[in-house]
Amino acid sequence: MVNQNVRIGSSNNSMTGLNFFIADLRNSQESKSEQDKRINSELIKIKTFFDSTNTSLSVKSNNNQGYNLKKNISKLIYIYITSNTSKLDDIKFGLKQFLQLSKSNKYSEKFIGYLIISLLYQYETIREKLMELMKFTIINDLNSSNEHFNSLALTFIGIASNFDPQLLNDDTIIECVFRFIANPRTVNCLKQKTCLAINCMCLNIKKFNLASGELHNILNETNIQHFFNLLNDEGNPSIILTALPVLEYYSKNIDPIKCLRIIPHLTKILLDCLTIRKQRSSSTANPSEFILPNPWLITNIINVLNVLIISNNESIKVTNLDHLNQLNNLNDETLGKLRICVTKAIDLNTRDFKTPFGKLIQNIILFKLIKFAGKLNPSDESIENSITALCSLLVNDGGNTNGNGTNMKYLTLDCLIELTNTSGKIDCLRQKNLYVLFNVLKMERDISIIKKIVELIYICTDASNMKLIVNQLLKYILNANCVADQNLKSDISIKISKMMEKYNQDEDLYMNVSLKLLSGSVSGGGMMNKNNDLIIQRLIQIIVNNEHLQKKFSLILLEYLNKMNSNENIIQLSCFIIGEFADLIEQKISIGDLFNLFTTKYFSVSNVTKAVILTSIIKLYKFDHSIGSVVIKFYQLELNSLDIELQTRSYEYLKMIQICKLSGNYELIETLFSRMPIYKGTKVEPPKELISNEIEMSKYYTDQKLSNTWEDSFKRMLIHKQGVMYQNTRIKIIYRMNVEEYTIGVSISIINQTEGVLNGLSSEIIPFKIRDNPEYVIGNNSGVSRLSLQKNERSNQTFDIIIRKPFDIEESPILRVCCNGMEDIVLKLGIGIVHTILPVREEDVVGFADFIRRWQMLPPEGYYNASETQYSGKLNQLLGAQGQEELVGYLQSVLQGKFGFQMITNNSVSNTVFGIGVVHSKTDGNFSCLIKLMFDMETGNVNLSCKSEHRGTLSKSIVDSVLTVI
Repeated sequence: MVNQNVRIGSSNNSMTGLNFFIADLRNSQESKSEQDKRINSELIKIKTFFDSTNTSLSVKSNNNQGYNLKKNISKLIYIYITSNTSKLDDIKFGLKQFLQLSKSNKYSEKFIGYLIISLLYQYETIREKLMELMKFTIINDLNSSNEHFNSLALTFIGIASNFDPQLLNDDTIIECVFRFIANPRTVNCLKQKTCLAINCMCLNIKKFNLASGELHNILNETNIQHFFNLLNDEGNPSIILTALPVLEYYSKNIDPIKCLRIIPHLTKILLDCLTIRKQRSSSTANPSEFILPNPWLITNIINVLNVLIISNNESIKVTNLDHLNQLNNLNDETLGKLRICVTKAIDLNTRDFKTPFGKLIQNIILFKLIKFAGKLNPSDESIENSITALCSLLVNDGGNTNGNGTNMKYLTLDCLIELTNTSGKIDCLRQKNLYVLFNVLKMERDISIIKKIVELIYICTDASNMKLIVNQLLKYILNANCVADQNLKSDISIKISKMMEKYNQDEDLYMNVSLKLLSGSVSGGGMMNKNNDLIIQRLIQIIVNNEHLQKKFSLILLEYLNKMNSNENIIQLSCFIIGEFADLIEQKISIGDLFNLFTTKYFSVSNVTKAVILTSIIKLYKFDHSIGSVVIKFYQLELNSLDIELQTRSYEYLKMIQICKLSGNYELIETLFSRMPIYKGTKVEPPKELISNEIEMSKYYTDQKLSNTWEDSFKRMLIHKQGVMYQNTRIKIIYRMNVEEYTIGVSISIINQTEGVLNGLSSEIIPFKIRDNPEYVIGNNSGVSRLSLQKNERSNQTFDIIIRKPFDIEESPILRVCCNGMEDIVLKLGIGIVHTILPVREEDVVGFADFIRRWQMLPPEGYYNASETQYSGKLNQLLGAQGQEELVGYLQSVLQGKFGFQMITNNSVSNTVFGIGVVHSKTDGNFSCLIKLMFDMETGNVNLSCKSEHRGTLSKSIVDSVLTVI
């Protein structure tokens, strides 16, 4: 944002050379070679000029030099933009001049310097060269008394924070930025710039998965009050608008309780924004027209209130009880005003704004407020008004043929879904607007909107309207003109099946509807997919479990099967059920005719259904042995099948028939293919791959029974990066670890120590959890290289453990090794956050005094963004030491050699060792940790303390790991 009073260029100060250069490039647009030739010629001139200029860091002394720098760098900017960044390497020679110009005391020159550095800062090679030098320039400009220089520096911070994570942890820059908010004399323009810069920095903390650092600390103390104060400047909505995203971030990620007190004030601003005002009379204004509310301000206020206000339906998710208790005491006056805001948004939607922009603003405000309305414990009347307004908007947009109509319908449906979910009140939608949804569904052709409508209809379903909804949806998917997409049909079919399962008590209705779903479209099309498999499995369960349905539905399925256009879903189900209960319908159709019917369908279906038919045929043979000759011939045809499954089944069934014929005893087939037993479960579980994300991994983890000697290998892995993990008379497991920051690469070798062969070798790496933001993940798991091992042969396996954030050492991954004829080997791997500890960089090596200073700077446990863990006890190993020097050497070798701490030399405290290290994690970032171990030679007592910047289990994990080793 540049002040209008600042003259970047004028007729007296125009860059003539730049204008000529731009004109030349435009004139040569049709000839790429001519354009490149002109650019290369200019680059040579610019480089020559840069080489001849004074490389001093100041351009005060020579005004003409500053002007020429500005002109030539402007040319480089134009070359970079015009070439679509392809000339990047050709303009890198000017980095020193870019920096020099950014230090100028003239605004127009400094502006160009900042501009080109901002454009190029995204490239790592350039960033590495300019990063440290630019920080000095930024700090100088932030501390300058020139408001325009302040503005340039703040703009650059907002841009650079997208690429430079170090900028987000620079204490000096952050303090300088916040000074503008704290200073009451700061002009409005700078306040807005400051809010925007801070918001960019906050968002990029999450982008780079960094620890909160200094930025959160400053926000968490007194500065957040300054942002509260910005809300009082109601005469300047731009300042309020820039402050709101920072308050939203603070509420989400730091401390929502402190922000609860601004709810009444935000409500007042929101109500004032939604108050309709007539246009002031003027020569250009129509007095009867209304001023449009500010949609950006309203949207951002609602974003903050959405974080701060929690509905009853959401309260079960709230972990901060203080937050919930204070919300329950929300002022009735404030709550009433918020409800009035929703009413005003609905009223605004009834106004007739002529322009497309006005209608767009109407809809934005309506959607935002109605979504929010569900959090206000609204009355039934309020919800009814909101739903009616949205449904009317849905109908009105139904006739809109432009691109916005589709978007508006989607947003309307999304708003209805969220409103019903947050408020829990859907009677109005269910009782008065259900047919509106049906009518929109019939007319709609956009798949995304159809899915939204079906989802909303599903929410509206209960026992009273289930039959109506099922019939309407069934008609819809069976109408070829409405739905052509088979995947969409399948999704709607499974929704119908779920409705029937949940609300229907009539088995006949359930079966008939399910058969219609499986039958697909009127034309006989149909698709085999997992959704249809679920319906088929559920139908089989119901028929098998209910004897009175077995004959009835076998006859119904026979009718479906006799149709020429029956699809594969029906063929698969019919062959399975009829094959199982063929004896019950033998009076209607003979076994031989059933065989002919099955074989007729056989050559028109997929291999999956063919496999079902092959099994059903041998079940028919069980009921009538007289069809044996044709059955044998049929199976012999499939012995040469290209599909291994069909070939195997045909061979096995053929052998069974031959064995029974030779022995004259058919008990084998009757036993193997006896009638299916009743399902004991109440429901058929979906296929494993559909519910894998629902497995409770932590229970599987805790159910593992560890091998007797697991603690030895666990401790060994904590101490050594390679060695023997496990060994017995039959098998030996060795390991090697390679640590790169937060990734621990593990390779294991399983060796056969027996004289014979080990078969069926397999292994499994079991993490503590795989869902809910796990602390570590297993990646690049190669599996064992060999499944069978001869004597002294080895099977290798590699995998990575990616540490995302600190975790308790007790939750380390588990290795399970399985082999035929041998008890499973189950070992907990001694791998934890301590393996990512690296010494501080050489340039950051600290002395004893600096260590003490850092220790004192980290607050004790309970303060924000810090944690401390202490242990006091007796260690018998200390009593066996020969002397204090030997003991100090041993403890230092453990902390430095085994865990990677940099040891701190001290001559003042003889019975204590000190260490410092840096822990690395992918998601939470890097944290310094300090450790102090004090011992008493006479008693064997030890006091171990660890402090870290991470608020959580990090210090505890380090202390537990050190104690495990020593």
